[in-house]
Amino acid sequence: MSAYRIRRITQWLHILWAGALLCGVFPIAVQGAAEAAPQPITATARLVTISKVPDPKTSIYSDCVMMNKATVIEGFETVPEDIIIACWGFQDRKPKGGASCKAGDYLALQLIPWEQVDPAIKRIQQADDLDDLDLKVYWAHSVAVLTGELREKAVKREQSLPARTLKTPATAPDHAPLPATTLPPGAEKARRLRAAAMQADKARIAAALQRNGGTWEEWAKRLEPFRADIRQQLQASTSEWKVLVHGKQMLGSPVNFRATGLGSQMFNLEEIIRFNTELRARGIDWVLLPVPIKSAFTSVFFSEKAPKDRIVAPNMYWLYQQLLEHDIEALDLLPAFHAAADDSPETPYIYNFNRDHHWSSGGRMAAARALAERLSRYDFTRQYPLDALAVQTVMSRRDEDAGSYLKGKAYPVFQVVRKEGGNLPPGRFTTDGAVVDSPILLAGDSMLGEQAAGMPGTSFADYLALATGVHLAYLHPGPPGFRVRFRETLTRNDQLKLLEGRRVFVWVFFLDIEYL
Repeated sequence: MSAYRIRRITQWLHILWAGALLCGVFPIAVQGAAEAAPQPITATARLVTISKVPDPKTSIYSDCVMMNKATVIEGFETVPEDIIIACWGFQDRKPKGGASCKAGDYLALQLIPWEQVDPAIKRIQQADDLDDLDLKVYWAHSVAVLTGELREKAVKREQSLPARTLKTPATAPDHAPLPATTLPPGAEKARRLRAAAMQADKARIAAALQRNGGTWEEWAKRLEPFRADIRQQLQASTSEWKVLVHGKQMLGSPVNFRATGLGSQMFNLEEIIRFNTELRARGIDWVLLPVPIKSAFTSVFFSEKAPKDRIVAPNMYWLYQQLLEHDIEALDLLPAFHAAADDSPETPYIYNFNRDHHWSSGGRMAAARALAERLSRYDFTRQYPLDALAVQTVMSRRDEDAGSYLKGKAYPVFQVVRKEGGNLPPGRFTTDGAVVDSPILLAGDSMLGEQAAGMPGTSFADYLALATGVHLAYLHPGPPGFRVRFRETLTRNDQLKLLEGRRVFVWVFFLDIEYL
């Protein structure tokens, strides 16, 4: 057995053991595990607010952790106390106990402080609708809804507690704009080039809208012949998985995108505008890097009725227009993806070929080069000379492909290496809080963390370092949840301080857009 396979099996066993232990499949007192496992806290609490969990049958993720607000009435040193309870919403697409609870329920809980939970649990997609960012988070090792006499006892217990002094709601700190004299050299040039690039993006979207009927609704209507053709092909598919396959492209879902509006991520434009204003006051330019849903790219390869401009999801461009109108830079990656698409065997895929929605090596490299072109306006000092790094094509496998179309096969991946030998130093923040000195901070969801089978030199951060010559600081703060909440994610993870001293903040995330 190869060293790679042994390493991956070990990683999965670790995750499975952690999940089983935290879900109560194995008792905490199992011989040999008692010393390593954190001791849970026994508590009674009343649920206050429930986060909405996506439909497990249609979610792009097979697992979901939900964040709920509760008031602890027994078991803590000081009661009552408001906390956040993290628990399973669904696992392997099967609803778990947390999803059946409702506000007002009284619960018997076994709680583990969130900071002591295995990192594998923290990386699972989260349903989090809560605004209480100053509350302590606990993992629910076990959850039981109290009924009958036990519930009555809990109600009386809460009624007997002393009244609480209400806390003043936490507010975002005010950040005065940086004095003009402290702005780095070239700041005015960067400002002008940024404005020019965003104006060009606005003009391109306006031209596309006019070309396709002048309204978003008319644009969507004109796509119906193409959509109908895709639906018919999927219905007639004879493949085992009911998908369409053409060269390096795979399509497993229809393309009935809305004219406007988004999906389960529920962008809150007001929140985004406020955070952008705060960043601008700090002298930081914010660049959003949304990775389009795979079918928005691959579907045009399967129908002669595909639009000539290859835009099949108008609501993506509706979103970009909304952001640009509020001085928020969002980079459209589809043109870069189409320019990089190539059927030759030695060229990496843009997206993972199988059902997984993540981008592959070709998509990450195309995005890195497109972003680097934008970032060239800052004239950052190259920390890696042009002749210090090289990119090579290697063959790799993905675990997700084990039961899919590329089973047993390897496919090409770009790998960044030092010409003198070795890989780039890690730019990710360590658990002890060490800060990487860099003008660019990257953050994001699993798209940012994606790499080829754990192979060094194959992540988006590696590709961007190659394209810019800048050693990058980046963090993967855990999934932002099915709502994209940028500042809230950093606040809950106590990572706002990592913005200090940055010139550019790039957020990489999967763009989940809504179907009709």
